[in-house]
Amino acid sequence: MTSSIEQAEQAERAKAEAEREKRMEIEKYAEELALSLRKEEDTSKALRKSRKAFQHQALHDSLTNLPNRAYFGEILKELIDNSKKKKDAGQSFVLFLDIARFKTINDSLGHTVGDKVLMIVAKRFLRMLRSHDAVARIGGDEFAIVLRDLPNLEKAEKIAWKVHQKIAQPFSLSKSKIYTSVNIGVAPVEAEYDTAEEILRDADIAMHFAKVQDCGVACFTRELRERFVEKAVIEAELRFAIERNELSMHYQPIISLKDGTLIGFEALLRWNHTEKGFISPARFIPIAESSGVIVPITTWILKETCAQLARWQKISPAYRELIVSVNISGKHLSFQSLLVDVEDALERARLSPSFLKLEITESAAMEDAEQTIRMLGHLKTLGVQLSIDDFGTGYSSLSYLHRLPFDTLKIDRSFVNSVGEDGEDSEILQTIISLAKNLRMRVIAEGIETESQLNILKNLGCEYGQGYLMSRPLASDVMEEMLHTKKYWLPREMTEETRFAPTNGLKDNNNLPVF
Repeated sequence: MTSSIEQAEQAERAKAEAEREKRMEIEKYAEELALSLRKEEDTSKALRKSRKAFQHQALHDSLTNLPNRAYFGEILKELIDNSKKKKDAGQSFVLFLDIARFKTINDSLGHTVGDKVLMIVAKRFLRMLRSHDAVARIGGDEFAIVLRDLPNLEKAEKIAWKVHQKIAQPFSLSKSKIYTSVNIGVAPVEAEYDTAEEILRDADIAMHFAKVQDCGVACFTRELRERFVEKAVIEAELRFAIERNELSMHYQPIISLKDGTLIGFEALLRWNHTEKGFISPARFIPIAESSGVIVPITTWILKETCAQLARWQKISPAYRELIVSVNISGKHLSFQSLLVDVEDALERARLSPSFLKLEITESAAMEDAEQTIRMLGHLKTLGVQLSIDDFGTGYSSLSYLHRLPFDTLKIDRSFVNSVGEDGEDSEILQTIISLAKNLRMRVIAEGIETESQLNILKNLGCEYGQGYLMSRPLASDVMEEMLHTKKYWLPREMTEETRFAPTNGLKDNNNLPVF
């Protein structure tokens, strides 16, 4: 009996222990399940946070935290769709902004300061815009703003000018006073656009126009787009003009006003496109300079003209000291390779350096006067002659002028043309000639078209001249024929050669002072 009771109790205890262990397992499983669920929730939260952060990074600029180009494109796409559906009561406009001279800040103060400038500019943009407007960093030093619900273009332009004035306010950074400015292009968001890039392109075109014209703000027009496209086409074609043999040189004689003898030539570039025909230097030279294509073109000009002069010097003993003047752009003047290009051209042609004259416009010389002084000093050591071109148009400082090692001063044609038939208004000419002589420079006047201009210049003591009165610029083969036949270039003996002078007082629009 006792044994049965003990067995029953023992069985009960075993059952209770089994149930306890089962409960413990269930509780442990529940805890593990709760922990797993918590971990899963934390992981899910982390993923959502990571996804959100990734999306933010993908659509925002890391430096300024502004929307980037991709995000701004989405904003513009929505506005384009609304414009097509005519959902918006007002009109939206895009401002494309470029920080002026930002490279100078980076180069002079460092990229760290440059980054801080970008962040300050970004904050200024945000403070001056309305809550429903948007600003983005497109890349580098370029920003874009969308202005919503405006009545017209005039209002958008007015806001653009306020932005321009606000950004122009100086601020202190790293113990330096920072001055910034922006070039702004304005373009409307219209139904004719299909993509955001098309609007940004047109606003960018307007911005570049504002930069070139130095006018601060410019509004897009279809004419601007046509000009931009034409410029892009010319620039692309110009890069292949040398290898296609489309470029050639014309030469305008430079004459001694004292005895009418030929002393040399100014080399002037011409472009005869295989399909488009003659393209005026007024169209392609500025494009060549702004794009940098002018550097390889000038290298080709140096070789071509030096070789041509070397051949002409062999025609007659009277021509052995002829010189050729080649115009050097401000862009090329800043390249150290100019020295190598000049030396190489002279060596190839076996031409003495003293017969090559490099002409630099006054405005190009004054753009960075100290750099110009250094470069001209190096060129002078090569033995070449140097001339300051278009004098009187570039506002040169006399404190720099006497330090520049120029041999010749060329009077701009505008001063020659402004003198009357009887010598009235010749005071500026007289001042320039006197200044040149005091600086021990020879003087050349360009653009001489009448005998009265010639006589006035001779009376004022001008030594040399060029212009239609003596000869227009001629192709090398025509000029070579003239060298074989013509001995005197002033009007006194003009007979057959009168065909090389103007008959109606018209100017040679292609005879540019640059090339």
